[in-house]
Amino acid sequence: MVDIECVVDAKARLGEGPLWDPLAQVLWWLDIKGHRIHRFDPATGTDRTWATPEDIGCLAVRERGGLIVAMRSGLYFFDPESARFDAIVDPEIDLPENRFNDGKPDRQGRFWPGSMYEGDRSRPSAGLYRVDPDLSYRRMVSDITCSNGLAWSPDGRTMYHSDS
Repeated sequence: MVDIECVVDAKARLGEGPLWDPLAQVLWWLDIKGHRIHRFDPATGTDRTWATPEDIGCLAVRERGGLIVAMRSGLYFFDPESARFDAIVDPEIDLPENRFNDGKPDRQGRFWPGSMYEGDRSRPSAGLYRVDPDLSYRRMVSDITCSNGLAWSPDGRTMYHSDS
């Protein structure tokens, strides 16, 4: 039998996007609607948080330090030390009813943020993007409603993605 225990009683409004940082040995996760970035350290039991200016959908740890995050209005660098957000690009500036949702980094150092349509879900205007280490980006999948559930096979050759 497996024992399950609550390690952070965060009372998140919409907790999602867990990402394990193997170097720092911490778990990053988000409260999308609560506008919070969380960093849980299992060694100390500490859950540090930072406020975000808007809905935040996903994040990845940067090799150079800090994070890359996808929020309602696009992609940003985030520096936890200063709590500063620096805009990179908004690939969906022409789609104001969309916001970024789920996403993950791959083994090649690319960030895969996906968007979702927040209207009545009848308009498949969202997409899945690939952001390369040089910050160039490309829409890889179009005409979806809610990008979700990115994962890769153990050998890294197959990507799984759902339109929920």
